Amino acid sequence: LQGVRVGVGVDLVPADVQLSQDIFFGDVVGSARLGGNAFGVGARVGVQWTPCPLPELSVGAMYRSPISLDFEGDGDFDVADPFRSQLPPDGPIATSVTLPQSLSVGAAYRPKPGLELEVGAVWMDWSSFDQLDITLADDSMITSPRGYQDAVAIRVGGAYQLPGRPLTVRAGYMYDPTPIPADYLTASLPDIDRHDVAIGASYTHQRMFVDLGLLWVLPGSRS
Repeated sequence: LQGVRVGVGVDLVPADVQLSQDIFFGDVVGSARLGGNAFGVGARVGVQWTPCPLPELSVGAMYRSPISLDFEGDGDFDVADPFRSQLPPDGPIATSVTLPQSLSVGAAYRPKPGLELEVGAVWMDWSSFDQLDITLADDSMITSPRGYQDAVAIRVGGAYQLPGRPLTVRAGYMYDPTPIPADYLTASLPDIDRHDVAIGASYTHQRMFVDLGLLWVLPGSRS
């Protein structure tokens, strides 16, 4: 099909996680330290279409598959006697996490030479992260409810190459809603709806390319 481009790719994802938390027994403070690593494989496929009657326009979409990560590692629990017996034993631990699938769509329009305007959206399947289960050395399990919700981030931006100069300037905005409902918000992972503003520039001189970008996350709060 004329004007269509298709691309596929493979994601190789090494991952490492470290969790630590204080545990209080009145005035006595213990600790839990959990760590592990995993390796996952995923894939992505994308398509872009530039209609022949309107070469100034390009539209595209990309799908990224979920990636399963099976973590294995060690757990270490420490507290002074007589409270040690109330904590699980040290030893091997395991948990599984799935990085969510996503779908991105977007369009770019070039109304005149040197100017490009873009808009896009990214859907993340966060609802697949319903809870986190960690199996401990004695086969007991720590369960942490998450209850995440799917989210769609919106992005707009533009780039302009200055006439007769090897300089391109860029600016953009992104609205990135949090997938964490208020009932599941914790101090371990505080999150809010984010509004991001970005600016940048590229300079070209013969075979040298210099790119500079700045992303500012607008401050916000949430109870």
